[in-house]
Amino acid sequence: MTQADTSSASEIVLVLAPVGRDADVTISTLRTARIVAEPCQSVSALHERLRAEGDSVGALLLTEEALASPVEHSSLMAWLQHQEPWSELPIVLLTHPGQPTRVTRQRSKMLSLRAAVTVLERPVRPGTLVGALRVALQSRQRQYQLRDLLEFQRRTSIELQNARLEAEAADRAKDQFLAVLSHELRTPLNAILGWTYIMRDARNDASVIEQGLQVLQRNTNTLIELISDLVDISRIVARTLTLDFQDVDLKEVVRASVETLRLQAAEKGVALESYVEIPEEVGCTERGDEARLHQILDNLLGNALKFTPSGGSVNVRLRKAQANNIVEVKDTGKGISQEFLPHIFERFSQDQASSRENRGLRLG
Repeated sequence: MTQADTSSASEIVLVLAPVGRDADVTISTLRTARIVAEPCQSVSALHERLRAEGDSVGALLLTEEALASPVEHSSLMAWLQHQEPWSELPIVLLTHPGQPTRVTRQRSKMLSLRAAVTVLERPVRPGTLVGALRVALQSRQRQYQLRDLLEFQRRTSIELQNARLEAEAADRAKDQFLAVLSHELRTPLNAILGWTYIMRDARNDASVIEQGLQVLQRNTNTLIELISDLVDISRIVARTLTLDFQDVDLKEVVRASVETLRLQAAEKGVALESYVEIPEEVGCTERGDEARLHQILDNLLGNALKFTPSGGSVNVRLRKAQANNIVEVKDTGKGISQEFLPHIFERFSQDQASSRENRGLRLG
């Protein structure tokens, strides 16, 4: 492995000294001082390197002859002009001995507007050259630290903005949820309250009393289910929900859930069928919480029935796939939009394509 391989790109000095052995002598001096230096054979090679990885180069070491051509000087200036705001590439410029020419002074001044330029007059003592480049590399390291800080601040700002948007969306969802909840609670409560007055006024009418009791029982069960779902949500959020794991017969879970909802399906005119494709003699036992499995399947079937129009069908299929038991629910309803699928398991969310009469509490 070469010395360049073991150093980060930000420690590399690119050397452009097109006349004589300046490049070889300089690189040898720098490598003796454990500074990684790489030669560029021409201005075009230097520009190519800068275009490819200029933001990670540590410094440039140029001789006055390297910028003799106005085209070459302009090309370097163009790259420096398009640096990132945090970047001010250090340049060590080696000039001829004696008073610098007017052109050299002018170009050095122009470079200083876009870069951190240090001018050294040749011949340069090795210690002076090495010291100047170490200062340049330290300056570049501080620039990279600033770059990393700015990038961290940018990412943090984006994350905070996303968190704020998510919080606002969650607040809106909760507001919508509370609005729906108030409606869902009022509906059975109004039925209970209304039929209480009706039954009081018709105490001697057995048929009215019987009908009223059925209404009270049905709406009371609805309230119990709503409250149970709300309690479950609270437990999930507080991470206090516990599961009672035991051996569960999936065939019985499917049969029980289908029978529970068969009357509701018949009233709506939807065919509800189950297909157990596992022979009776083959076991279909899983470890799980039987009550929660019933709850999950009841929610799936309930939603399928809710969104399937009269004349449609809902099918439940229990099958084996290698070592797994799979329960599938398929209906002829409108389905879920592709846009909503990524959000299907988010709390208080519901596909906005749902009709108003079919929008529930979004707790399932």
